[in-house]
Amino acid sequence: MSSNGETSASFPQVYSYATLRGELRNGLDVLLLDAQVISWHPDAAAIDARAALVGHWSDSGDPLTFDDIKLQVSGLDVISGVGPLKSFTFPTSGASFFNRSWTVEANPESEQSWSDSEAELKLSYDASLSIGDAYFYRMSFSPTLWIKLADRISLDECLKAWVEPIKRLVSLASGRSEQLTFLAVGIKSDDNRMPARERRLQVYGFGISQDPFASRGNEVSRTKPAFTTKWDDLSLLDLVRRWQSLVSDHHPLIETYGSSIVIPRQHPRAQYLLLIQALEGLHGYEHRSETERKAEEHSNKRRQVVQELESTASVSGPAMQFIKRFLAKRPFSSLDSCLRDLIGALPVDVSSDLLETALLRSVQNDPRRPQGVADSLRIIRNDLAHGTRGYPIQDLNEVSQILEQVARAHLLRVLGCGVDVQERAVNPDRH
Repeated sequence: MSSNGETSASFPQVYSYATLRGELRNGLDVLLLDAQVISWHPDAAAIDARAALVGHWSDSGDPLTFDDIKLQVSGLDVISGVGPLKSFTFPTSGASFFNRSWTVEANPESEQSWSDSEAELKLSYDASLSIGDAYFYRMSFSPTLWIKLADRISLDECLKAWVEPIKRLVSLASGRSEQLTFLAVGIKSDDNRMPARERRLQVYGFGISQDPFASRGNEVSRTKPAFTTKWDDLSLLDLVRRWQSLVSDHHPLIETYGSSIVIPRQHPRAQYLLLIQALEGLHGYEHRSETERKAEEHSNKRRQVVQELESTASVSGPAMQFIKRFLAKRPFSSLDSCLRDLIGALPVDVSSDLLETALLRSVQNDPRRPQGVADSLRIIRNDLAHGTRGYPIQDLNEVSQILEQVARAHLLRVLGCGVDVQERAVNPDRH
């Protein structure tokens, strides 16, 4: 307050709100999450928020939680395996055109659902019809996934437990980096007096295009997925539950390769190192009991050897200190044996494909004399990781694409998919 009694303030003024509610000019409510208001002038301010939820919303004063999620991810129609129309006929050109009818028969099998005690998932198609116009007629169908939960959860939990796993699972099946094109959250209600529009909010934020699409047959048929829920008899809910469990267990394949399948392709050097790390982590995770047993045996043997040497008068003190310092405390492990096991466990042998790449052919002339595919991959990995040698980008990319098929097949196996699905991940042309 100034000396003459007037109030003054410095700018900019910054205010933070967990939830900031407003009303748009079109009458819709907007809820801004983690909003920051920056005012540089008494009559103007800028608002930055992590996410915006838009729609008609009845403010009951309860925490902002939801049990109803509706979303669309590109590729949902691909993994569905069945289209919304069973059959259709249309007039052919000619004199009889105006004397024949259009007929369309919907396909009830295009609607698939799965449920457990805590959630229900329904994969279906929203229809868009243009009727009532004597000069124009059109039908289109948009794949959507509807999730209904037994208990309400926060928006962050909706994203982490449901939206992200589904986006990654679809990307894993299609072999593409799929996009989230629509997301809305709401609450279920048996109260018919509450209009449906007041129970759902559309979500806007980074990574959500909010640009829903209608399926096209040529786009669907062009993609060769590793699995479809319909014809491989796979429960999308079971796959999501398995993904949630792997995330909770910090499974190394999920946290490396699984986290990369929805991002733009990395530099081939980074991609190669990531895939080798992912496969090495997978092997270690699945053989951890055996590794711990061997480590305990090695530790006991080391202790015994050290004790015997200490009792030998001919070993000097400095020599004993050297032995204790440099005698390995853990048993020797080999990256090439891990890679050999994982590549050999695939239903399709990719060793010949790898050997035919320019990169592995060039490494065969290395003075270190690599023995086979796995040993060559290990040498390349060590050179890249330690910065002792580089390789042509196109050569690394060729090998990385094959290694990604290996990681993709193993992640599908870990998720519980059968041999046929794994084989398609390695050999997409097998359909």
